[in-house]
Amino acid sequence: MVGGALVLAAWLWSDIDDPDPPRAQALASPAAQPQAPAHPVLASLGAAAPSASAPRSPEDFEHWLEEKSSLRGVSLDGAWDIDSEGRLQPTMALRRRFDQLLSLVGEATLDEITAYVEHDVTALAGHAAAQQVLDVWRRYVELQKHAFNLQVDMRDRNTWAPAQAERQQVRRRVLGEQVTRAFYAEEDAMLQAVLAAPPAATVSFQSIDKSTLTPDAAQRLRQEEAAWADWERRLGDARREQAALQSHEEMSQAQRDEALSRYIGQRFKADELVRVHDLLQIQGDPKK
Repeated sequence: MVGGALVLAAWLWSDIDDPDPPRAQALASPAAQPQAPAHPVLASLGAAAPSASAPRSPEDFEHWLEEKSSLRGVSLDGAWDIDSEGRLQPTMALRRRFDQLLSLVGEATLDEITAYVEHDVTALAGHAAAQQVLDVWRRYVELQKHAFNLQVDMRDRNTWAPAQAERQQVRRRVLGEQVTRAFYAEEDAMLQAVLAAPPAATVSFQSIDKSTLTPDAAQRLRQEEAAWADWERRLGDARREQAALQSHEEMSQAQRDEALSRYIGQRFKADELVRVHDLLQIQGDPKK
């Protein structure tokens, strides 16, 4: 069975495991080809691309954001990271704000979001501060469009380190050393801890020193712990159901597998079915 190491690694690599071509295409210029995005914020689009009508002004965009967007009624996550002297001091809070605004691509154009960033930071800290934030914003958007050469196969540990190295190199080139460290040092350190463990070892979440984590990282870790506990519970229930079905001697093995497939189909997500079938050694197509 895949252990905690894979779960933690999958969490840290979630930004590259599920590329979303529609969102990447929306971020790219009209002549560009769709590319795999580099960050988890580029999730599936639920809304159609915005119409070709005139772009909203920053003021109109702000009203739309608060009243009609998918983020209506929600305070923006993170912060603009401007100190008392109007200088940008990038942290994970800035990345979180960028990510949340990028989640609007598909509802709004990238130009509208960019204009809003400039407008909002200018109102908060002045034109010079806004230009600093915009510089990082534009480079971060460029990073989302980047198509990495090395992809991660979570079943093949040998792909992890080379892919991480490529991403670190591209991030430093696009974002610069300071911003890269602020945005990604925490995730890189956690992945390095996983990579340092013996390949056959199961790394438990308890092996992570939680006292060293930021509040955001600690919250993400708690969510992963809860998700892993739920997975273990459901898999344990499925194993018990499998054992119970084996006691029905009047059923053929094919009938037992079919019954078990129906059972897990009601308790596991579609993207979990192949894995569950493999773990329980169920014959047949898991998607049926």
